[in-house]
Amino acid sequence: MKLEKHELTLVGLLTFLFVAPPVLSGTIKSMDEIWVYQFARRILAGYIPYQDYSMLTLPFSAQLNTIFLRFLADELVVLRVVAILTTGATGLLLYTTCRKLEVNKGFSLLATLAFMYLFLQFPYNNYNWLAVGWLAGALFLETLLLRASESPGGEKPGSGPVLLGTGFLLGLATITKQTIGMYGLLASLAFSLVGVPGWKNAGLCTRWIALKLAGWLPVVGVELLYFWHSGAMGAFINETVAGPATFARESYVPYTSLLHLSWPVAALAVLVPILLLALLIGSLSPRQTANARSRYLLVFLYAAANYLVVFPMSCWVHLFLALPLSCAGLALLLGGIPQKYLSPPGGRLATRGAVLVVAVPLLLYTTVSFQWLLHPPHFSRLKHYQCIPMTPEKENRIRQVCSHIARLESAGRQVYILDHRAALYLIPLDRFATKYDSLLPGSFGSSRVQQELIAQISASPAPAVLLPIVPTGARLRVPNEAVAYVKAHLQHVENVDMFAVYVK
Repeated sequence: MKLEKHELTLVGLLTFLFVAPPVLSGTIKSMDEIWVYQFARRILAGYIPYQDYSMLTLPFSAQLNTIFLRFLADELVVLRVVAILTTGATGLLLYTTCRKLEVNKGFSLLATLAFMYLFLQFPYNNYNWLAVGWLAGALFLETLLLRASESPGGEKPGSGPVLLGTGFLLGLATITKQTIGMYGLLASLAFSLVGVPGWKNAGLCTRWIALKLAGWLPVVGVELLYFWHSGAMGAFINETVAGPATFARESYVPYTSLLHLSWPVAALAVLVPILLLALLIGSLSPRQTANARSRYLLVFLYAAANYLVVFPMSCWVHLFLALPLSCAGLALLLGGIPQKYLSPPGGRLATRGAVLVVAVPLLLYTTVSFQWLLHPPHFSRLKHYQCIPMTPEKENRIRQVCSHIARLESAGRQVYILDHRAALYLIPLDRFATKYDSLLPGSFGSSRVQQELIAQISASPAPAVLLPIVPTGARLRVPNEAVAYVKAHLQHVENVDMFAVYVK
């Protein structure tokens, strides 16, 4: 389907219009945003991932963020701009993919708006959103290949670079978040085997697979070469093999827990698997044309690859991160409704109504955010948090803790903050926590991490340890062994804001 003149421009402007004001006007509500920023700042300061600080995912998102911080400014707001660009590009890719699959404008726009709604529930610079963006790009290229194979004469001569590009984007997804990238790669290879042209020509199928892998391998290989050259290969293997295995075991939340959350979350948890099943049935139905079956199969495989993000920690955040490509599946299913039901005025009205149901709340949310951006209560003046909306109370609390840390360090103390919010206070001081910025003991092997922390505190001649007066965060974020050691072997001398200070 040929896109009309200026269609992409208008949709692109729409995506940025909806996303930018809420992102820029948001206060710091999630530590995920701070951890992502601190990971990038670590690389900017010369630290090597895995060797000098721990991560569960591969570091390409942090490396990419580092480039923007280096050439623009070391400020959190820069990463918010990157998040806006990433989301806008992903939304545009989803819209274009739907149109290339011959979905009408209304349903294509509905898919794009639904994706933006998902993003605004967790509107942060996050490696998951970036990995989904690479996956959406790969789906778009696969769609171009599929449409070319449907035309008379089959595959066109220019398909080689597109196949390489598909593998390249899947490689970027892999080094951004390995699970999303690997699921996407398996989906892409599966489509080459059982979709178009797999069932037509074995030689062509082999060529597709070989070229995709030829695009994927160099990207992953360069990242691995970086670890080998920096001497971090051993730490990388330990953190990305043992770490996720421990994380999956310690952080497991059953999928059924989603059914006990708010009704929109519970509804999505039930309806999206049904949507995926409908796509699978469409890909197998003899009542569909061969081309239609291939389209259903392609979108099903990529949407399923994205949906697996919801495991093993089935919380509402991971559910929303797992849904973007299902939006394209929804558009494809709606686009498959027989034309006779959509042609009458009632059908067109239903299409427009569906778009408005999603668009109006987004527009209201964006309008409110834009007004608050023009007249914010307070912009932070803290170093690295400039241009970030922040209440004076929160800014003063951060400033108070920062000043106290500086006084302890000037007195010769080695300061440790055993709390998952440590980076929030250390960033204005240009400091880093020990090795674990986010301090998720369960993510990296609880006992090993905490024993390392205990050994560091024990070996320090003058430690000062800040513990939260009221422990907060999930079980993965509470280093119980280290906390027990500090309380047993160090002396509580004072409180500062929400922290109790212990010294030797």
